[in-house]
Amino acid sequence: MTSDPRQKKIIGSFVDKYALDVTVDDFCPEGIVLTDTGGHRVAPVYGEIRGNMIHTRSPYADIMVIGLDGGILAGWVRSDSMIDMVDRHMVPVKSLNKMPTVFNFIQECPHMSVFGGVHSEDSSGWECLGCGIIIVK
Repeated sequence: MTSDPRQKKIIGSFVDKYALDVTVDDFCPEGIVLTDTGGHRVAPVYGEIRGNMIHTRSPYADIMVIGLDGGILAGWVRSDSMIDMVDRHMVPVKSLNKMPTVFNFIQECPHMSVFGGVHSEDSSGWECLGCGIIIVK
């Protein structure tokens, strides 16, 4: 497990927020990886704000929860949307999704309330008529 005290504080805040039961199997060299109720692999990671970007280490789960100084959970992002800068990854501050109230990290779509949506053909969720994203609920 990581020796970075900032990362440890983020992990503690994350586990406390969702009252998670953590086992030894959930730990990895980078920190901790848990599976949410929707089946997503989720991991908290420390990030540092520089201008309008958050700089962090490489992602190691499907969903990365970004934490800041003091153990504050700023939001979350899909790891495939993070910008790879070889020695670190970056995320625009405004691209973070708000933290869910329950332990399920579902991608929300801001267009759905404007353009509406339809149930997808393969019944996997709702498809936004504005951008085409399928939201699984």
